[in-house]
Amino acid sequence: MVTQEASTDILTQLRSGPHWQVVIHPGKFEGQRISSLSECWNIMERAAVAWGHPEYPIIGWEDEREEGEDWIASSINYGVQREYWRLYRSGQFIQWRGLWLERREDEQALSRFAELHPLAPTPHGYVDYTTLLRTPLEIFTFAGRLGVAQALDYSPVIEIAMNGLEGRVMFTVDPWRGESRDIHSAKGDTFAHSWTASLLDLISSPEGLAANATLRLLEHFDYVSTSEDGIKREQQKFLDSLGVRR
Repeated sequence: MVTQEASTDILTQLRSGPHWQVVIHPGKFEGQRISSLSECWNIMERAAVAWGHPEYPIIGWEDEREEGEDWIASSINYGVQREYWRLYRSGQFIQWRGLWLERREDEQALSRFAELHPLAPTPHGYVDYTTLLRTPLEIFTFAGRLGVAQALDYSPVIEIAMNGLEGRVMFTVDPWRGESRDIHSAKGDTFAHSWTASLLDLISSPEGLAANATLRLLEHFDYVSTSEDGIKREQQKFLDSLGVRR
């Protein structure tokens, strides 16, 4: 098991840089909705979304796991990958995840950005278009699987935030989509939005909710030349590139 000191250190590192913060919870609180901590671990292992590397969320090995009185947790610190999450017996899930793709490829992307836009100010960093497409799709798919496992009720709430965006631009060097040649700067340091979904929609069509989330994220980067239907087509194109069949 990971020590509380180690998990606190990872959380501090996460919050000091650009990161996602995700909260998923039932509409009505019920403290012992999940029968036991061992069942919490079983639910997480069944619900995790494994579309290539890394999975969402990363479950972690035994020495990366932690348990409290009514919650389980895992903290990950693999080079560019940093993540901390908790699942409570009430069904509430909370997660902090760093922008691992951007940390890995910042230098490459910003160098290419400078080539394409030699007169533009140098941004503080970037957010990859793929991140804005993939992560909401993973979040809502994972939430739907929590619903299947009866960790949620009939009106779950999903809250998504991105922090530390000030001075960052949306950009991509991912070969599946092609290069971005426009400048799309973040409108502010934080994006935050919440959705109250029907459990049926969350389980049967998470891609619709994810498309709405991606659209709102793109708007935060002043990118408005798309639609939810267009994003759904991009979702499928992305999943096809990974060999994923839904």
